[in-house]
Amino acid sequence: MSVIVSPRPPSAGPCPATGSSPTDGDTKSNTAFVLRLPHELLVEIFLLGRDNCQRLELFLLAITSVCSVWRSAALHSPSLWTMIRRPDFEKIEYQVEYLEALLERSKNSSLDIALFDDDDFSCTFPTEIVQTIYPHLPRCRKLDLTLGKFSTEAITFPLPGPLER
Repeated sequence: MSVIVSPRPPSAGPCPATGSSPTDGDTKSNTAFVLRLPHELLVEIFLLGRDNCQRLELFLLAITSVCSVWRSAALHSPSLWTMIRRPDFEKIEYQVEYLEALLERSKNSSLDIALFDDDDFSCTFPTEIVQTIYPHLPRCRKLDLTLGKFSTEAITFPLPGPLER
């Protein structure tokens, strides 16, 4: 792995945690060390956290809410958004909105989709969830759909074309 060092963009603005910005004189003394990390290294740290978290939606919300530097690094890194999990939101509208944001932010990167239905008696995912991921199936590197433990029916829907590698 090679890391390319790029300076923190001045447009990132001040960090709410420290109040400092890259234009506040000596950035070595005024800016927290973590804010001086190259974006590429910050994203690698984010990826490690993403791969080891229990609640993906909370992790992604947290890293994009710390400060403008972290938000910029996260939002400009499609690889961070390629792990698609069904969020633990009560309303289906929020789940769909979350999945749409992940799919958009992942750009054209390959996806790992794992959707679990935690309702033990259900045999289908909400139609809205299936309709949201359907156009992105050709980008899937991994697709795991797990139904409730008492399900006997399978999910079937036509693929939008051959799955490419």
